[in-house]
Amino acid sequence: MFKNAEKIKTVGAGVRRIYFFAVLALQIIAYPIVIFGIGEFHNSIYYALVISCFLTSLVFLRKDAHALLQCGALLFTCLADNCLILGNGTRLAGMWFFLTVQLFYAARTLLLATSKAERIINASIRVCLSAFMPLIAYMVLGDGAELLFIISLIYYVNLLVSIVFSFLHFRGNELLAIGLTLFACCDLFIGLNEVIKIFSIPKDSLFYQFVHPPFAIEASFYCPSQVLLSLSTQKNSIFVKNSQS
Repeated sequence: MFKNAEKIKTVGAGVRRIYFFAVLALQIIAYPIVIFGIGEFHNSIYYALVISCFLTSLVFLRKDAHALLQCGALLFTCLADNCLILGNGTRLAGMWFFLTVQLFYAARTLLLATSKAERIINASIRVCLSAFMPLIAYMVLGDGAELLFIISLIYYVNLLVSIVFSFLHFRGNELLAIGLTLFACCDLFIGLNEVIKIFSIPKDSLFYQFVHPPFAIEASFYCPSQVLLSLSTQKNSIFVKNSQS
């Protein structure tokens, strides 16, 4: 009986490793299609890559809080990208979903904290900045501070705080820190694109060319960020023989 259980466990680990390398191959093959916008269905392929990261978090789901939170973050990432990549919803709905994603990552950084004081500092910074930044926006822009802009501010604040605290615990959580940083790089270029629209920066300017290279620079950061984040709870278990699921 125990031998059969061990065989099933070994086979299961082997299947998961095959799945991992298959998904990795899919990501590598589809990556140039996505960032160069090749073909009519490149957005659908883009979304499929995001979905594959969520499925990866399910396939390698571990019985711990970090894994469950990561799975939740990727689920809401899929919901957000259904709005923003496929266009099956408004930008506002997409940003609400992405704000929820950042709450999952905020919870992960709180779990990483090694002391009660660090958790209090982490949470306090988030609450204060999430309240202070929109207030500043209203003071500067008045009625021009739209809800989408306010939600985006709160989203960016929480993402940046998560990056800082993930790097405080970089050792052993490298994929989380790097994945969130790439996530922020994607959002940086999306934000710079909004700056171009607001200030009507001409297309022949150096700044415009930097933000709009001949490929989808946002996707070039976003795709690898989701892969790393989907694997950030594994602690190399994919490559360890007979690893626990």
